[in-house]
Amino acid sequence: MAKRSFLDIFTQVWIFIFGTSAMWLISRPETWGFWGFPLGLIGQPAWYYTTVKKKQWGIAALSIFYTYSWIQGIWLKFLPYVNSN
Repeated sequence: MAKRSFLDIFTQVWIFIFGTSAMWLISRPETWGFWGFPLGLIGQPAWYYTTVKKKQWGIAALSIFYTYSWIQGIWLKFLPYVNSN
């Protein structure tokens, strides 16, 4: 079994923390659930690093769509609420 580098472990933890937090928040009925969209976007660089390093091009393409979706959520849900208060 190959030894995993610190950066590999760090990116996996990054993906776990921001991915699970984002999904939990956007599924909440409370008004503060929109914070999940920026958290999801923060997790995307770790996805790109991991998929390019491991040459997982299908997941890399999916990550591009996820990035678009997180940005769309920020634009449609996060910014209107933040700007109205």
